Amino acid sequence: MRLRKAADRTVSILGLGLFGVLTGFSLFLTSRFALSYEEIPRTTGDIFPLVLLICGCLTFVMYRISEWMLREEERQERRVRILAGAVFCYALLLGVWWVGAADVVPAGDQASICTAAEQFRNGNFEMLTIDSYEKYLYIYPHQVGLTAVMEVVFRLFGDGNYMAFEYLNCLCAALTLYFGYRVTRCLTGEKRAWIYELFLSAACFPLLFYTTFVYGEMLSIMLSMLTIWLFLEYRKREQAWWMIGCAFSCAAACLVRNNCLILLIALVLVLLVTARGERKWKLLLSVLLLAAVYLGAKNAVQTMYEQRSGV
Repeated sequence: MRLRKAADRTVSILGLGLFGVLTGFSLFLTSRFALSYEEIPRTTGDIFPLVLLICGCLTFVMYRISEWMLREEERQERRVRILAGAVFCYALLLGVWWVGAADVVPAGDQASICTAAEQFRNGNFEMLTIDSYEKYLYIYPHQVGLTAVMEVVFRLFGDGNYMAFEYLNCLCAALTLYFGYRVTRCLTGEKRAWIYELFLSAACFPLLFYTTFVYGEMLSIMLSMLTIWLFLEYRKREQAWWMIGCAFSCAAACLVRNNCLILLIALVLVLLVTARGERKWKLLLSVLLLAAVYLGAKNAVQTMYEQRSGV
């Protein structure tokens, strides 16, 4: 029990500290990128009183709307569900509009992954070897999982159709907001918190504008949010199929974006601490399941390309 309390306190302090710094930074400073493909941010100062005033006004509006939504108890659940559906549709439609309006062409790593996926579709696997000009996947083998996803997209919608992947990102953005809402429902029964989460996540414009990025961020974030929701449902209900779904979605997230190994490690640590604190040793089976599914999926993708390419 002491170990669990210490772990809870550590995570709370680090989380509040990290997000406190990020919040303070966003109130005082803004980082901007040039409209060209230059990936160098330029940080400029904001008018702090104006930013604070706008935040205060929007917070008041959000509070008043939540007051109206919670006015009649028998209608609260229905109104929250309508808001959740509205946020989902808004995110999806805004993302679709942005993809069409921005008309972004993949560059850098995005272009390399698209090229590799198109070559794989046509039986050319030279990017896996040191002999190719780019040697992209030879240098960055962790990108094979994302390349496999891109290859599936090209198989379904045509070679080089990167916009199909961008529209997939739009769906991922909407699902990310929905799974965030489901996570909030698992964490608290306070309906006001659900409403605030929906409004605040809908205002996360960088997530929606990132839909034009032909890379693994949007898909991996969506899968990570799905993983967290399934994991919380498993801890709440203690039904095995929630944990099985969690393991597969976590493995998929890690294959698409290697950074999601942080989430896998976090889940393992939570399960170990909980198993020790609550004397529920069967949770160790969940640790083995997470590891086995991830390693099995990673090995399956590597084996598939080894057999197809002969490399």
